Amino acid sequence: MSVVSKDNPCNLESPARGFTLIELMVSIMVATIVALYGVPAMKQMIDANRLTARTNQLVHSLFLARSEAVKRNQPVSVCASGVKGDDDTGIWQDGWSVKHGKDCLDIQSIESIGPGDSGTSTTTSINRVTFYGDGTTDSPPDTAFVLVNARYTPDVNLRRVVELTVGGAVHSCKPGADNNDCEAKD
Repeated sequence: MSVVSKDNPCNLESPARGFTLIELMVSIMVATIVALYGVPAMKQMIDANRLTARTNQLVHSLFLARSEAVKRNQPVSVCASGVKGDDDTGIWQDGWSVKHGKDCLDIQSIESIGPGDSGTSTTTSINRVTFYGDGTTDSPPDTAFVLVNARYTPDVNLRRVVELTVGGAVHSCKPGADNNDCEAKD
């Protein structure tokens, strides 16, 4: 005669706890598929965020230079990294500095955060932008800085353009599909 207990009223053996091998294999397959599709998308999102951050740094530096020039009523320049004098050439992707006066005193300096700034390159046809006390600049008309993530150059979503007018206005945008110009503004 078997004794019936409160925990097991039917006197049946309790079922085994845990996962079966098939359940475990299905879970591993699902995790693998999610990782295969999720990791590249996450990497592209991180690269896009880095590009946006770098664009915002450049826009901030240009705004800072303009406001300092107006405040001091003296020329203030944004120079590519390595530019010391008027004839020097510099590389924008290595960073830039906001400088004032003949001694080129630094107001702000932005350096590259790594080799090639994690794939971000900044190109333009000029080495420096100088703002004057009235807020205008000496840059050629419609100067544009093009920031590109080198790993995804064909992808328009991973390019940014910072445009600078002679009047000193600065704005950034995503470029058009066929070129590096900002699309028509509303």
